[in-house]
Amino acid sequence: MLIDPSASAINPEMTLNITLLTERTIFQSADFRLTAADIGKIITDTSTKLVTLQYGEWDGFVSYTGIGRWQGRDTSEYIVDWLTGLDHATPEDVAARIRDKGTEWLRTIETAWRRERHTFILATFKEGRPQLAIISNFENCFGRKAANAGPSLAISNIRLAKRPQIVVTGWTPAVTRTARRRIKQLIHERPDDPARIRRMLAEINAEAAQSAGAQAMISPECSVVSFRADGQGACDIDGPVVIHTVVMGNPSPDLRQLIKRLGFDQARLAGMSLSSSKRRIPYALCEPQIIIPADASRYALREVNQKDFVSCRALDVSDASVTLGDGNPPGRPGDYLLWTSTLAGELQPCGFMGKPGGINDRRQVAAEAKMTDGSVHAVLWKGEKLIDLGCYGGRDSGATGINTAGLVVGWVCIDPVERGQAKFRPAAWFLDQGTVLENFGCDWGQAVDVNDEGVVLVVGYLGIQCRAILWNPVAQTFRIVGGGTGIYPTAVTTDGVVLGTASDRDGKSIAYLAKSGQRWEQLGTAAGFHATGMNDHLEIVGAVLRNGYEQPWLRRTSGEIVWLPYFNHHWCRPYAINSSGVIVGAAQTDHGTHALIWTR
Repeated sequence: MLIDPSASAINPEMTLNITLLTERTIFQSADFRLTAADIGKIITDTSTKLVTLQYGEWDGFVSYTGIGRWQGRDTSEYIVDWLTGLDHATPEDVAARIRDKGTEWLRTIETAWRRERHTFILATFKEGRPQLAIISNFENCFGRKAANAGPSLAISNIRLAKRPQIVVTGWTPAVTRTARRRIKQLIHERPDDPARIRRMLAEINAEAAQSAGAQAMISPECSVVSFRADGQGACDIDGPVVIHTVVMGNPSPDLRQLIKRLGFDQARLAGMSLSSSKRRIPYALCEPQIIIPADASRYALREVNQKDFVSCRALDVSDASVTLGDGNPPGRPGDYLLWTSTLAGELQPCGFMGKPGGINDRRQVAAEAKMTDGSVHAVLWKGEKLIDLGCYGGRDSGATGINTAGLVVGWVCIDPVERGQAKFRPAAWFLDQGTVLENFGCDWGQAVDVNDEGVVLVVGYLGIQCRAILWNPVAQTFRIVGGGTGIYPTAVTTDGVVLGTASDRDGKSIAYLAKSGQRWEQLGTAAGFHATGMNDHLEIVGAVLRNGYEQPWLRRTSGEIVWLPYFNHHWCRPYAINSSGVIVGAAQTDHGTHALIWTR
């Protein structure tokens, strides 16, 4: 799927797109491979063939098969150019623009090279019903294909009637009848589980790539997007690409270039969420299945929730085994109410909205609270009392942790006008006294954790490179952790051992430890094992991508890795572990999040 004067002639059909229309959801998978087929050369496996579209009245996406690159630019980049400035457009307007601009583009290619077969696929919801437009110079949405390409693109449309419809473009023989039956069977059994269906489409793409008939022209990795009539959806990205998005005729920032500037040439992103301001359609009740691995080390998993929350997360746990989390009330997708809970008790709302920071053994909560004027403030919650810890020069502040003595740590914004992170400085509060670390050899930074000795773990940034710092706000001293940059600090023990993470050149997470006064050393876990929490016994928890979803793991003090129970077909990630081994975290899918507690 490549045409470029610098490459050999190609077979434009050697790629794969699977589009699935159901009553509630539209799905599509698109592989990443560009190939000079005449010489059997793979050009790249990182070409995104998908552009998501968001408009005020509708949402959709466009993909393609045929010509994948021209004059050094992927076809998706041309689509973004064509749709830029096309605001307040209907699906018909977008289809017409792609037809007209695409025809001009193909004729330019024909003049310089030759006429090639090409198809764009536009999927949208119209008046609550899914519809598909095939914009092609040789095929239509009813399966008719001409042997040769015509001189211009034409539009054909199909709207879902009753039964789900599967439309395969590109190398259609790679998707067998058996695979199509599997898709239809899953839709029949789990019509309200988009994540499961996306995962199956990714598996079918991988199977098609391995089939003899594909002739190595399809990449095993792909993107799979799904969305509903309310604009809610998700995109699973199984590879080192970034999906382009056009919002009301305006292209979103090029995340791929940003990632490269951060030093990751082949960063791998797990996915992205799609949302809109349209009124949300409730998902069906999620009834997850708990999977207990054979080596779960006697850990049990349970969910904690309250009837007033649609989604719920557990984010921290004290050594007294009191959990801190947040919950999302119905009809308020942007609001999160804080709560606490003992292991045997029910969730107890804290009574304010914000972002949880941490909890100590006295059930004191540090948080970032949402103010009525739109600002956020660091706060300390003590039972029924909420204490505003104030700001420092700017309008905003936030708390990210608290120790047993009640020392709260976080950040303050030092500028009253510019509210971005570039103006953040690490901060600590004890009783009524606040301390700010202003001159610490970094451009900006914030506290991320604090131990019971009153030592604060800080992340500072020099340009785009992060640095770990240990700060004593009482003595007003600080020192660099590990002797280098590029490792993001996550947690600190009472003995001053710091847990950190970094990404390798492929974007896979690598875990590190830095003992007091020593340099960073790799934890020993494999690439992709993302470490998220640590206790004073150096037990570490985290998650890794397995079988299409994140699954949780525990690294014992001995270095042994054991798998924790998890929710099947959910992204499960632990966030914290206390000294008794109680672990808290969350499981996420399209329906929302579940607060999880692991105990032994």
